[in-house]
Amino acid sequence: MTAQSIGGYRLPWPIRSINRLLDPVGTRLWPVEPAILIDQARAKTGLSDFGDLAPFEAPLEILCRSANQEVDLSVFGRLMVRRLLTQPMVHRLRLTELAAQQPELFEKPVSAPLFVVGMPRSGTTFLHRTMARDHAWYHMPFWESLEPIPAGGTRRDSERGNGRVNGPDPRVRAGERFVRAMSWSFPGFVDSHEIANDEPEEEMPLLDAAHVSLQFGFGYFPEYTRWYTDADHSGGYRLLRQYLQAMQAERPDGGRWLLKTPTHLEMLRPLLTVFDDATVVQTHRDPISSLVSLAGLSTFSTGMLLRNPNLHRIGQLCADYIERALRSMVDYRDSAEGTENGDRFVDVAFGELVKDPMGTVTRISSAVGHEPDDTAMEEMRAFTARADGHRSKQRFTMDDFGLDKNELRERFKFYYERFDVPMDRG
Repeated sequence: MTAQSIGGYRLPWPIRSINRLLDPVGTRLWPVEPAILIDQARAKTGLSDFGDLAPFEAPLEILCRSANQEVDLSVFGRLMVRRLLTQPMVHRLRLTELAAQQPELFEKPVSAPLFVVGMPRSGTTFLHRTMARDHAWYHMPFWESLEPIPAGGTRRDSERGNGRVNGPDPRVRAGERFVRAMSWSFPGFVDSHEIANDEPEEEMPLLDAAHVSLQFGFGYFPEYTRWYTDADHSGGYRLLRQYLQAMQAERPDGGRWLLKTPTHLEMLRPLLTVFDDATVVQTHRDPISSLVSLAGLSTFSTGMLLRNPNLHRIGQLCADYIERALRSMVDYRDSAEGTENGDRFVDVAFGELVKDPMGTVTRISSAVGHEPDDTAMEEMRAFTARADGHRSKQRFTMDDFGLDKNELRERFKFYYERFDVPMDRG
């Protein structure tokens, strides 16, 4: 398989042409070098201070070295990596400036947030979007994830509620343009991972600024992945808290954050240390079902970056990641600290969520001391009636990725037994 044709999709001809015609000079024209990327972020903002809550220069250097020496990037992939590295630095520069100019925003705590965690394709998006219909929860819509800290700081003078803008905000239109561009450029990725401008989005872009995100820690960048899995990411979660403090200043008082991203599954210790009154809702599903869907999504995402994506390599990396994340999660939950924090977890079986979503939401709400009002219940019920977010659009099989079901059953045996997870049929 080549990056020009991915899972039955072809990249648009302008992208194919860029990859083909500029391949001989791509490395020279668009270098992935730390100093160049840092200078670009500073030039874009006119700011220079990244703050000291979380490291970024050392991991950035490791990541750039890995991208240059270990990964076979296409020309367009090189352009994307540069953007994916520069934009979070822009956000971080703006956040640090905002903290210096308006320190009072950061005196208000992030109170009792709710984190939805779980393997990809285990119902986390469906649950997240269902609960976000209750306006008592703060959430971050997709358009806001693209630019969480706008130029000039927060828009405290605008009338906004829970991520839904009543007044004009140029970021909403910018998000719409971005979604259209993604749908044109990478239809396979958008079909596999639904993007909607006004729907709740993962906080992965906020974690990118501190190198706590699976964006590059998944496994495709080996040296960086080794750093990522061994590092203490407490600083990254402190930076996440600072983002949330800035963003909640634009929202009505009294709300609580509803958050979700797969990254948290192997980051429970720093998450619960920094957010010491948080509750974690963990979804559970047969990891083999999650694995094939994740490998399919990864095929499209790596197809944007690499010259020649290898399906068997993608399958192996996805299997390694899921085992790594599940073992990290089990190790924490079985530790003394995890046992002490046992009442901060709400476990949700995928089958339970699909069969009775409203019953599941009611159980979670009760566990965190929240009672949705009648309007919230009606909106959540209407969403679950029409949503198909828990049904993935599958285009691949295990054979496509060189995966063996019996071998995987043995690898994941510890997880099936620990949480009494049923094996899916097929």
